[in-house]
Amino acid sequence: SLDFEDLGDGTVQDKKTGLVWSEQPDSTSAEWYDEDTGKHPADEICQSKGGTWHLPDVYELHSMVDYSRQGCTGDSNPKEMMWPSVFGLTCQSPDWFWTKIPWSSASAFRVTFDFGYVNDGDVGNFSGVRCVRAGQ
Repeated sequence: SLDFEDLGDGTVQDKKTGLVWSEQPDSTSAEWYDEDTGKHPADEICQSKGGTWHLPDVYELHSMVDYSRQGCTGDSNPKEMMWPSVFGLTCQSPDWFWTKIPWSSASAFRVTFDFGYVNDGDVGNFSGVRCVRAGQ
């Protein structure tokens, strides 16, 4: 089972992995790659926090999926995000979040917290960003 602790400073720690997450999304709408500037906005959001904050890899982000939750789409009740309650369960947009791992030259891995699966998204599309760092 998942075991997360609110650290009271806007972060949440995964007690199994030691990873520390931003309690709220760091962005609700960021491109993975911007063709016009040649930059990686989603990654830059995390790097701007300083220290060891980074855009998570697929395994880090997928470790947050709580399969005991119902998701927000379809006939499920209650409708809730598929992550631990410490992050808030109210259905929200986005439900897709970027990882730092490219899928191809035109797409990158994302994780959805509505269905709990991993898929790719066009690098020019907008998805959420939730930054992570190693625990201290």
